[in-house]
Amino acid sequence: MRNEKKFIISQSQFSTLKILLSSNSFVECFPKRKISSLYYDTNDLKLFYASEDGISSRQKIRIRWYNDELISSRVEYKIKNAELGDKIFYAISDFDKKELSKISFANSNMNSPNPYFVPTKIDKFYFPKTLISYKRNYYLKDNLRITYDSSINFYSVLNNYKEIKVLYPIPSEYSVLEVKYEEGEDNLVYKTIQNLTDRLGLTLTRFSKYSNSIKSIYL
Repeated sequence: MRNEKKFIISQSQFSTLKILLSSNSFVECFPKRKISSLYYDTNDLKLFYASEDGISSRQKIRIRWYNDELISSRVEYKIKNAELGDKIFYAISDFDKKELSKISFANSNMNSPNPYFVPTKIDKFYFPKTLISYKRNYYLKDNLRITYDSSINFYSVLNNYKEIKVLYPIPSEYSVLEVKYEEGEDNLVYKTIQNLTDRLGLTLTRFSKYSNSIKSIYL
């Protein structure tokens, strides 16, 4: 299982961070790309409240794709146990066609030339509640990965069980830095986190894009 540490970070701090990462032998291990995730929850938002209440064993259910290429999408269960996390993946093709709805976007530039379909619901009780998109930078040193998420947008969705329509975005005022490493490698990450907090003035946070999206749209 993987451990994650999160920090809120500004654009000016990120400019300093890139210099700090380069001087500490981190490399940009993957091209910057756009990530989109359609999150599912119960109608009474049980997964949201589990996160908000800090329940140690919890999950998020989402469909994720990259660079607006819906053909690459798949279902992800993100499972958390305290600070440790794991993911389980399923293909959209694992669902019966009768269980799928067309996805469309109010912003026509985001629509695919060909119609694409996603699950109307997952595990009977989980329905699409919000879409979140952002740009991600990737950095790597040994088994330690750092990601920087910026241009975060929250979208409400309408679901009439035949079509899932994604409405216009609500921009987030935050960018997020995540330090990710495998279980048992705490000593490896300690010095890096200390550098981040000392040199950039960052503080650890439980920031959840999903929770912030739900708050922006529904609460």
